[in-house]
Amino acid sequence: MTLKPTTIAAQWPFASMPLLLWGANSDRPVLATAMKRKNWVDFLNTRWTDLDMSPTSPSLPRVGRVPKFIGVIPYETFANQQLVGPPPFVFEIGQSIQWQDSGNMQPDEKRVLSIPKVITSDKLESYGIALTGDQIKGLLSTKESPSIELQSSGASLLPTLSDDSYLDQIRSIITDIKQGKYYQLNLLRRFQVQSKWNWPQICERVTTMGGPFSALFSFGSTTIVSFSPEKFVEIACEGPQKFRIKTNPIKGTLSTDLEPNLLESSQKDRAELNMIVDLMRNDLTEVCIPKTVEVTDPGSLKKFPSVYHLEAEVQGNLNSQLSVGEIFKKILPTGSITGAPKIEVMRQIEKYEGQPRGYFMGNAFIVYSDGSFESNVLIRTMVSHDQRKTWSYAAGSGIVVKSDPHQELQEIHVKCRSLASKI
Repeated sequence: MTLKPTTIAAQWPFASMPLLLWGANSDRPVLATAMKRKNWVDFLNTRWTDLDMSPTSPSLPRVGRVPKFIGVIPYETFANQQLVGPPPFVFEIGQSIQWQDSGNMQPDEKRVLSIPKVITSDKLESYGIALTGDQIKGLLSTKESPSIELQSSGASLLPTLSDDSYLDQIRSIITDIKQGKYYQLNLLRRFQVQSKWNWPQICERVTTMGGPFSALFSFGSTTIVSFSPEKFVEIACEGPQKFRIKTNPIKGTLSTDLEPNLLESSQKDRAELNMIVDLMRNDLTEVCIPKTVEVTDPGSLKKFPSVYHLEAEVQGNLNSQLSVGEIFKKILPTGSITGAPKIEVMRQIEKYEGQPRGYFMGNAFIVYSDGSFESNVLIRTMVSHDQRKTWSYAAGSGIVVKSDPHQELQEIHVKCRSLASKI
């Protein structure tokens, strides 16, 4: 059995070194082992073409997908609203451990990862935070722990807002929609996590319940544990200065205990997804070469741990002369966790939620040395700001004119199954 990334994360012994694990349950996880903090403004001012560090001469081989930057963007960073969230961060990666999907599928459909490889960039000595060769060997010789028993199969989640108050908010939003103020608003519900899980048990939970875009980040007193199933944006390098951008918004939620056709045939959920597809198509149009944006999938049923979702796909050819900041400002915050029209619903989100979302509904991302980029939406995410002593969790629901308040409440409960045995 290949050593899982979450097993290394569970036994991470370096208190002074950030833990940066991208794609914990993906087919290409990356764990940083040497890094240095990158100035956020300098990163934003970088033209996208300059992220491609491959040789320009056609006679030289391209560098390929060497992990180069990794970071987190809180929801408020590009929301331009009154509430202020925590600062964004980005690290430049000098060395990392990387896994790849071996291409073999087991009977239970779990991915089989290849033996992890250590990927090293040039000038490793310039990275101020780095593990030694012996420390990396120690990590890679970590024994794969047996499955950890999780008490009652999940944590208990204590809502910070009562069910009645949450239902009243939904009814008020539906009234707003009927009055023509907006079409859809994604409302967040917060929880305090009540659990005796230790850190290895939390990592094991990510292994069993995390989506393909799950991630583990720990730096200073802050730890982010994301079970996210949702890709935000992927940018693929298709040649020198040629990049294809793709986004995959998800809407509609159904427990895997139920028949999937209930979601596939839901007019309400289809309408909800269609609104966000239109929004994301408009957002991508702002950063793409004219007339290249297209909806390549209006919505297909996808199965994730414990839930079904409808997932769409929108693509276009990126205008790679834009800077990182110019692109982020046009497409963030993510349309699937705001609503439509985006600017108006962001104002209303502040009114209804009354506090910064912070890392909840933000984005984690990784950039490779050929300019390729992957990012998620930090949904189904757990955050601690006090060195893992206490945790909070949040889940959101898209409210439209046909929403039933009690069904929206039930949808939140389904989205809490990544953690919860009791709400």
